[in-house]
Amino acid sequence: MTVPGRSGTPGTVNTSGMPSTPGTPDTPRRPSNSSTLPANLLKARFPYLYIQTWEEDRATSVIRSIAQDVALIKTAREVLIWRVTTGMIDVSSQSGGDTRQPLKALEFIEKYNSPCIIVMQDFHIYFGGQGRAPDY
Repeated sequence: MTVPGRSGTPGTVNTSGMPSTPGTPDTPRRPSNSSTLPANLLKARFPYLYIQTWEEDRATSVIRSIAQDVALIKTAREVLIWRVTTGMIDVSSQSGGDTRQPLKALEFIEKYNSPCIIVMQDFHIYFGGQGRAPDY
């Protein structure tokens, strides 16, 4: 993953969960960039983040840990996950009603009134692209 550096040149984000420089026993370890970068974007209230990965479970795990860490984002948030096969579900696998259809899921999101992070897996197919119409 690359992010712009301060000088405008790309920098890399350490996704191993370990600090980029080894800590000493007297030095506390900082949270890794794999947690602080998304946390900072969520604190800045970006309306959406587009994360392209084959490691959906790992990305979801990082998002869930950030959502519960009030030291990182100040307001704990619920994490809802949408898949075309399951619709919208929360952490306890409770369904969000009939939300398997993409438009129904977006309507659900529009009406949802609690602090949350919504992960929409494989939603990119509904965007269209590369000269083709979106799948409905």
